[in-house]
Amino acid sequence: VMGVALNAEVVLLLTDIGHSAKTLELHKIWSRRVTEEFWNQGDYEIKLGVGLTQLCDRKINIAKGQEGFLNFLALPLFENFGKFFNKNTDAECAAKYQQVCVAQLKRNRDFWKSRAEKGDAGNIEFLRETDHSLKMSVISPTPVETILSSTSMLAKT
Repeated sequence: VMGVALNAEVVLLLTDIGHSAKTLELHKIWSRRVTEEFWNQGDYEIKLGVGLTQLCDRKINIAKGQEGFLNFLALPLFENFGKFFNKNTDAECAAKYQQVCVAQLKRNRDFWKSRAEKGDAGNIEFLRETDHSLKMSVISPTPVETILSSTSMLAKT
């Protein structure tokens, strides 16, 4: 039972970071959305006067952060889930997982590595490329502030 629960948690985590293994264009759009969410949180942290969380700083090199995220979190999770998949599915299905998901994640990582090597110019290219898609979506400017105000309202009643 513990193994099933643990695997369910891993699957849930993989779905949360699933954009890591999507086509590059979709991955870039989701990466931009996450970046904006982090930046909004950082703006709020500055407003509160608390320490600024590293990835929430608008001055970070986005590409280095993405490359690190894919290398040290997403890729190991996807590869280890692939081992579970190999043991619990047929060979064709397991091979497809490796060829599609893991291979695309590696291509996305390589994209970020090439952008990281460009420094700030890589950031600017990424922001320009994803600007239109960002304007098409609605991102709450400060979701934390909304949660905090809801909580304070509950405390007053």
